Amino acid sequence: MVFGVDGLAYLLGTFTLAQMASGNTQLTSFKGKNVWILKRQADGAWKIAADIWNDNEPPPQQGESASGN
Repeated sequence: MVFGVDGLAYLLGTFTLAQMASGNTQLTSFKGKNVWILKRQADGAWKIAADIWNDNEPPPQQGESASGN
């Protein structure tokens, strides 16, 4: 979703990221949310002024792997 007024806008989204660590054969995936703050430039282009993303899962506790196993 994109919302904006005048020269500022923000974009709310979700993502899925899949990665395989070097030397690993198991694919790890993450789902999360992101927010981008965009600012219109003098030439009319939009550029990201700030962004943030968060994983949907809490960080692993000590002794757990990133996949929660």
